[in-house]
Amino acid sequence: MATKAACPECGNMCLPVNMQTMKHHVKKPWLDGQANGKLDEQVDYYFCPSQGCATVYFSSQVQIKSNDLRLEVGVKSENESALICYCFDVSRADAANPDIKAYVTAQTQAKQCACAVRNPSGRCCLKDFS
Repeated sequence: MATKAACPECGNMCLPVNMQTMKHHVKKPWLDGQANGKLDEQVDYYFCPSQGCATVYFSSQVQIKSNDLRLEVGVKSENESALICYCFDVSRADAANPDIKAYVTAQTQAKQCACAVRNPSGRCCLKDFS
């Protein structure tokens, strides 16, 4: 898997995401035809975090847009109610509270999180806190 790839919509250099993460976020992943093609387990996919870019996941063959997902992707939204921590349902507005950040940090350090699956990026959310 390549380290990074350019988003075909915005050109942002994006990190890879695993198939398990995508299957938990894409609407009806069992269907052959997603809006822009089939999820192919033999292909590398990437996550685009850029706000203003409708592409969330992409490969060399497929672009998966925000409306193809079950939940709003918080890092791609300016909405204060958008989630930035999917493990503990912390919104952007909640993240300003230092007690909430301390709780999430402690849970992450105790390995009580599931970022690899619950977060659409497949990565820890702590960098998304203010």
